[in-house]
Amino acid sequence: GGLYGLAISANGTIYVGIDSETNAGRVLRIQSNGSQDTIVSSIRRPRGLSIGSNGKLYITLEADNKII
Repeated sequence: GGLYGLAISANGTIYVGIDSETNAGRVLRIQSNGSQDTIVSSIRRPRGLSIGSNGKLYITLEADNKII
């Protein structure tokens, strides 16, 4: 497991992809005040994160060959 992918929104919110060897990957949101929460769970091999011009978070899943 490990940390894969990082995206920072215009308001300073940080998104981090976290992989797991048990197929329980997730995306962690860290807000500017330091609070953290999991916003996506039970995903396989999150690799790239990006914030679109529309403000939406896009996640590349290597194991599933798709973007969510």
